[in-house]
Amino acid sequence: MRTSFFLLLSLFSSAFLLSSTFLASSVSADEPRPAPFPTADAVAFWDFADTNDANGANSQLQVLGHVQLNVPLTEAEAQESKLRGGDGRVARFDGTGCLSADQGANGELNIQGSELTFCVRLRMDPLKGDCPIFSKHGGHQNMGYNLYAMEAFYGTEVGVTGKKVQRDSDIRTPLSTRAPFAEMRQPAEAQTAWHDVICRVNAAKMELFVDGRCVDEDFTLGVLNHCPAKVLFGAQDVGNGQPQGSFKGDLDYVAIWNRALTDEEIVTLSGGPERIDTRLRTERGIANESMQYWCPPNAYFVGDCMPFNYDGTFHFMYLLDKNHHGSKNGWGAHQWIQATSKDLIHWKHQPFVVPITEQNEGSICTGSMFFHDGVYYAFYANRSLDAGGVLCCSTSTDGIHFTKQPGPLVVLTEGYAGSLRDPVVFRNPEDSLFHMYATTSYRGRGCWAHIVSEDLKHWKLLDPIYVSENEPECPDYFRWGEYYYVIAGQGIGEYRMAKSPTGPWVLPAKPNKLMQGITRVPKTAPFGENRRIIVAWTSQYGFGGNAVFHELKQDQNGNLLECFVPEMLPETQAPVIEETNLVTQEKTWQNLPENFRLQAVITYDPAKR
Repeated sequence: MRTSFFLLLSLFSSAFLLSSTFLASSVSADEPRPAPFPTADAVAFWDFADTNDANGANSQLQVLGHVQLNVPLTEAEAQESKLRGGDGRVARFDGTGCLSADQGANGELNIQGSELTFCVRLRMDPLKGDCPIFSKHGGHQNMGYNLYAMEAFYGTEVGVTGKKVQRDSDIRTPLSTRAPFAEMRQPAEAQTAWHDVICRVNAAKMELFVDGRCVDEDFTLGVLNHCPAKVLFGAQDVGNGQPQGSFKGDLDYVAIWNRALTDEEIVTLSGGPERIDTRLRTERGIANESMQYWCPPNAYFVGDCMPFNYDGTFHFMYLLDKNHHGSKNGWGAHQWIQATSKDLIHWKHQPFVVPITEQNEGSICTGSMFFHDGVYYAFYANRSLDAGGVLCCSTSTDGIHFTKQPGPLVVLTEGYAGSLRDPVVFRNPEDSLFHMYATTSYRGRGCWAHIVSEDLKHWKLLDPIYVSENEPECPDYFRWGEYYYVIAGQGIGEYRMAKSPTGPWVLPAKPNKLMQGITRVPKTAPFGENRRIIVAWTSQYGFGGNAVFHELKQDQNGNLLECFVPEMLPETQAPVIEETNLVTQEKTWQNLPENFRLQAVITYDPAKR
């Protein structure tokens, strides 16, 4: 966390400690907390009625400086507090003091292993700059856990032993997430409103929840750090033993667990199903938001797209990217997620198709969807940290909720080398077998491995197909009319044609790169009556960018052409204002909307060069 906190040196003397102002009488809630309640087995639970920890060994607080405890809330605020397990009373910070739990009773706040959850219900005064809220900091190399705020967002950090600046670096960094106020339900009031902030860590990932909604995540490597710094409320100890910071606001309660809470428990702590923000992490909350040139909120981007269509529903599946392939020490940590639509206008964001659920999963890589006999199959490569790309499969009966199946599906044999990834599956009507093409190398050259199956479960590796100098990444395969197509190359839209489902594959009579070669990894899916949509992502940031949708057209010779998708064009509105610079005669347009389409006719006169 970047800080510019001042040291509260004079405030934290023992004389000031003795003269701190707070009410020490314990006041019980008017209504009993629901039982069982998630806080019942918390390692520590502070409701700030006094300095005591209400759970277990009593990690008692010290008041350093000026902090008021046992401050009653308004009746409406108290009801909300009790609904979430609080007592309707808070600790009030005015920026001149903090609370310390040190290491906790018997060191219980030094959470070990790979699971941790902490929950803070808080309200901040208007903030300029940044401030710590709840921390066991110790500096980024020795981070324990940390919740802080800046003017634009809440942030969390958790130290683990295996996260590095780069894969081979010795410099350790904490897991890090953030929740922008601008993307919360009431952006104008978000910074100063009451929020339920929960950080959950398990062996696979750290997730940040605000008001019940998971807004961000990072990916666990190793186990939790041991951090010698003190646990502080409203300040932080960055390693020198001195509290730093000036939090102004109220803490309703703080709890910490040595386990990962369930989704249901997080909903309970956030006020229940009727009060939580029900949006998924990829939803902006904008009505009828177009997927054209779209990317997810917060720090997410669109990676490789894997569109799919069945039974009138278009599935826009894609790799959810963070840090432009930089997450998890550069492994990428991509996960499949999707939005669905029946008309390409109205979209519904869905849960993960294939999430990272194990620490050994470096990335859920590009693949393809296939439907057969009532089952949706998601074929993909799991880039594991110790075994490279391993072909895997997840299945579903509704196209929304998927279950990972045991893998690998196939193992490379003699002659093949490297990882096996980017699978695309189709059924050949000539032999009724299921065929899979997947990217790898064979005897020193790139190729698609050719793999066949009778049941989509048991696969047999054949001789390679489509051998090239480089590994032909991310193939797409489809039939359209009398022609079969594969999109090959290095994800830049080169395609081949054939009259047979298994080739031979030849260049089209008019070679061109789909998506004009300005996007990456274009893949296609049918839509409606004899239509086909191609989807890719823009590469202006490196890996991961914005989604781009085009419609494919097919001429009489099978050549593929492109146009905009009519359903995804912005509506025509009033003309924008045109202005002309009287000196340069340059024309400019004012008040352009966020999304617009510009049509122009350009003429060129060589004599006026």
